Amino acid sequence: MDDIRERVDWRDQTERQIAIEDYKLNTHEGMERLKYQVEYSQAALKNLQFVNGGAMIALLTFIGNVDGAIHTNSVFWSFVWFSIGLTASLTAYLGAYFSQSSFMNVAFSQAWEAQHRAKGSATTYPFDKHMKQGNIALAIAIGLAIASMACFVVGAFVAIEGLKS
Repeated sequence: MDDIRERVDWRDQTERQIAIEDYKLNTHEGMERLKYQVEYSQAALKNLQFVNGGAMIALLTFIGNVDGAIHTNSVFWSFVWFSIGLTASLTAYLGAYFSQSSFMNVAFSQAWEAQHRAKGSATTYPFDKHMKQGNIALAIAIGLAIASMACFVVGAFVAIEGLKS
């Protein structure tokens, strides 16, 4: 009988140790995920802002140095496209922020759940809501980033048409 109790105690201690390690790993993963994804999204969004904003400045510089006639309607619409692209990339920052905030909450919910398992409690922390919110925010941010790229391409082609002599 004592042999069975020792095995049960050993199994409980093993499960507790596994739960503690899960807690540590999930906490670490949450912090690392937040750090790296923020860096990647910032780099991508900064570049989108750079190309759209830079295109506007380049177009203004080019117009100021052109002696010939330009198609003002096309130039106007190219500025509109670049402005929309710049706005989309800035708004994508908000989507990136909210997605990472939600994913961080998921990681910490899993860590807290592991911590409770380590204490022998069956407390669960539902994280489906945060995961869904994070995925929606991420999809919106990606959509806005793609829209920003598309606006840059359209604005560039419209600008080329407007600057043809």
